[in-house]
Amino acid sequence: METRARHFWIGLATLAMILGGILFGVWLTDSDLYGERQRFEIVFDEDVGGLSPRSPVKFNGINVGEIDHLGLDPDNPGRVIARITVSGETPVRTDTRAQIGSSSLFAGGAHIRLKPGDPDAPPLEPPEQGLARIETESSPMARLREDSDQLLAGINNLVETANQLLSAENLDTLTATLNHLEQTTGAVAARRDDLGRGITALADGGEQAERTLQEAQQLVKEVRGLLDGPGREILHSTARATEALEGSSREAQELFRDNREAVERGLQSLQDLEPLSEELQRTLGDLRSLLRRLGQDPGGQLLRREQMEEYQP
Repeated sequence: METRARHFWIGLATLAMILGGILFGVWLTDSDLYGERQRFEIVFDEDVGGLSPRSPVKFNGINVGEIDHLGLDPDNPGRVIARITVSGETPVRTDTRAQIGSSSLFAGGAHIRLKPGDPDAPPLEPPEQGLARIETESSPMARLREDSDQLLAGINNLVETANQLLSAENLDTLTATLNHLEQTTGAVAARRDDLGRGITALADGGEQAERTLQEAQQLVKEVRGLLDGPGREILHSTARATEALEGSSREAQELFRDNREAVERGLQSLQDLEPLSEELQRTLGDLRSLLRRLGQDPGGQLLRREQMEEYQP
């Protein structure tokens, strides 16, 4: 019995020594890793899927601590509060930001990533009560999840729109449209000769219009050259002649005003000469008739005149 009891106590002591060595090793490892510790509080407004207590905390990709506690904010269940412990040598400053990182795109392994700020910024000191709070930034994974949700919503809308477009009514309309298009293309193919001639005529008309435009441009150039050369002198001469004509017209008007009475008397004299002019015209007519008869029968005219004179009583 004594031998068994002695073996029991020896085994128990050995086990205690082993457990003590393990605990001592853990303590040494923990002390070497973290040294003096700092505790902070982080509040996330996004999904923290993949995080859990004991998840690592990294600073520039280096493990500097771990998550001690992870839970909901009692004042706002939409937020998650994480309390972390990091090494005392971690330079957590007032502009340090925290975000959720992922070690792998497909295999989870989330952690908290601390992003350093300005090296000259002051250290983040805890308040009188509670823990110092590190501000957060939206993580790339959260933005990716939001974008993927929006993408899926857009795909769903696209599928619904496609289903509406491919309804029986729209398919019938599309079939009718294709039939009309086929008929139209057939008609165009049947009149391709006329269409070719029309296109040729249109091209000829375009060439003719181009030639006409070129001729018009040439004419404009010639007219511009004429106006810049002899035409300018002609215009000046015309202007001078017009000015001279206006001056002559003004002088004639002044002359008419100065001799108006004499002109009126002359016009009255012309009216008095009008009966004399008519009588002179009749006399000239009779003389012209007499000379024509004398030219035709001079002797007969003279004898008839003597007979007529003798016959007078």
